[in-house]
Amino acid sequence: MKVATFNINNINRRLPNLLRWLRSAKPDAVALQELKSTDATLHPEKPMYRFWHHKRNRWPRDAGLRLDHLLPSPALASRLIKAGVDRKLRGVEGASDHAPAWIVLR
Repeated sequence: MKVATFNINNINRRLPNLLRWLRSAKPDAVALQELKSTDATLHPEKPMYRFWHHKRNRWPRDAGLRLDHLLPSPALASRLIKAGVDRKLRGVEGASDHAPAWIVLR
């Protein structure tokens, strides 16, 4: 099962980006709101940023923040096998300042 979250911020303007990502990523479930993080469990060596503010040149400097998190219950956390962020979508023309985050559970 692949579960993803994506803070699309102004979905009316960015719906084509969301639909393109959904077709590509094929998540089983998507939350379009903020929760809490699990990525440090699988990626402790480097932050998996999901937000780079349009101001202050944060995307080119990779000065992101950990927003738009997934928080599985303790029962689901034991089934966590993979987590990631689809960073490429953040860099496309007209992108949100957020990138989709996802987890895979066994």
